[in-house]
Amino acid sequence: MIDRLLERQTLVDTVVRRKFGGLTVVQMNRLKLAALTPDDWDVLRALHNVLMGFDVATTLISASHYPTLSDSFWAITKLRQILASNKDDSRYTEFLKKSALNYLDIYIQKHLSKEQQEGMLIAAFLDPETHNDLSKNDFTKAIEVVKQKIKEMPTTPSTTLTTTTTSSLSSSSPSHLVLSKKETAKQLMNRLAGINTNQSRIRSMSPEVEVSLFSNAAKTKENFKQFWSTHHHSFPRLVALVHRYCLVPATSVASESAFSIAGFIARKQRSSLSSRTLRHLLVLKYRKNLIKLQSEDEPSLINDHQFQALSLDTAGSSSV
Repeated sequence: MIDRLLERQTLVDTVVRRKFGGLTVVQMNRLKLAALTPDDWDVLRALHNVLMGFDVATTLISASHYPTLSDSFWAITKLRQILASNKDDSRYTEFLKKSALNYLDIYIQKHLSKEQQEGMLIAAFLDPETHNDLSKNDFTKAIEVVKQKIKEMPTTPSTTLTTTTTSSLSSSSPSHLVLSKKETAKQLMNRLAGINTNQSRIRSMSPEVEVSLFSNAAKTKENFKQFWSTHHHSFPRLVALVHRYCLVPATSVASESAFSIAGFIARKQRSSLSSRTLRHLLVLKYRKNLIKLQSEDEPSLINDHQFQALSLDTAGSSSV
């Protein structure tokens, strides 16, 4: 609406200020009141510039590509950066940005709990697409929160990492094959010597080391799916956090879309003209009538059965 109005500013001014014949005094006064001053146009331009960031953020979060918590954190962070910047802004734009930023912070503090905000921060930290866009303060806070979450995890065999896996993070695929054969031979020799390889070769990785290795690996330009498909064995405890935080949708758009598609398929199936579907629809439509007829027919069937039994008994007695 504002875009179209600004694009046709000249046309609007021409129509409003033009003197039309045959108009009453009341109509002419209304046209004069509808005229926009230069200050009014400046306010509309400032409002357009401020709302553009909200429009893009809403489009990003409300898209049908399953936006996650990391996307929502990135959108909110960028909105704050846009509203906090005051480079070459008019006084109207500066006022609107301050007001919008204030209300945005109030809304987030009111509707998002501390756990939800931490979950969004963790998801943005573990997503390689948003990891490098974190500010210094958010990055430091995310590391502290992730380390605390790792320490709270129970110690299981899945949260340990072998030395060979740690050393193979930067190796190429041909080296993996050579290393695998070498380790297989070592494990065979250890078993022949009566040594438990599971206890001797596996060492626990500290949260600091795991987070540091992940930060170095996340500098690549891989997307979320490619990165965690490649490194899901390298960071076992971070993978648990990924399953917990990074797969949660930011909005209900994805679920609503799934239900909408399911409803469309169901309606299309019901509206198909196949003979089997039509028979089923007729049975469902007249089910009450069928039940009613069945209940009315049951007494007559019982009477007929009794009459047949009585006739058989009479015939048997006469034959005797």
